[in-house]
Amino acid sequence: MGFWSDIIGKSDEEIYEEINRELDENYLAPINKSVWTQAEGLAMGDDKKIRSIYIRLRFQQLKEGK
Repeated sequence: MGFWSDIIGKSDEEIYEEINRELDENYLAPINKSVWTQAEGLAMGDDKKIRSIYIRLRFQQLKEGK
């Protein structure tokens, strides 16, 4: 099965688990760079906020099936 077919129909908890795997340094699939860049912009220079903003944006993206 492809990535999107694996995400569609998953619970919120399962989506957060997928995002956590993306952020794991040992995971083979890289983070979504465009979402990461957006998170960097929204963090306004606060490196401590980038990860949490990424999680929120990526969850929304995956939930909407994009």
